[in-house]
Amino acid sequence: QHLGMVEALLRDKLLQFDSQLLQQGQHLLGPVQFPHTRRLLVARCITKQEAPQVLTLERRALTYTVFQIGNTSYQVDGGNRSMDVPPVIVESRTLMPVRFVVEPLGAKVGWNGARRKVTITLGLKTIELWIDGGIARINGSTIYIDPSNPKVTPFISDSRIYLPVRFVC
Repeated sequence: QHLGMVEALLRDKLLQFDSQLLQQGQHLLGPVQFPHTRRLLVARCITKQEAPQVLTLERRALTYTVFQIGNTSYQVDGGNRSMDVPPVIVESRTLMPVRFVVEPLGAKVGWNGARRKVTITLGLKTIELWIDGGIARINGSTIYIDPSNPKVTPFISDSRIYLPVRFVC
């Protein structure tokens, strides 16, 4: 549901933003990026027909990850970690072992071996990708993984599923 311009008070400051929010029960949920800032918040919006919208804004914690091509060591929020396979470059694109990228963000990864399909779920967003396939589905909508290079596809190497990091993030 597109609300158009929404106003909210945050620390006694009036903020205006354009937002796409999803209905969940009687609440509207979604990411909100305020103009002229890099701050991303999760908004919980309660609307009433006879009254203006009331927004409760909650700060969402950011997760910082650092990876290096060819290196199995990486960092999550400043802490050192290790993975069994490194990120690689294929067709001028960075591909990463999917679990090490999305699980620190709180996402769940599912694998359907019969269909060779990876499912990534984070909050209300579901991404479905197929091994060696150039298309994906995000919440049911089909899109190209890399419209400018159809050779960029998910693949399996050393028993790990690699995905284009630009697409997943």
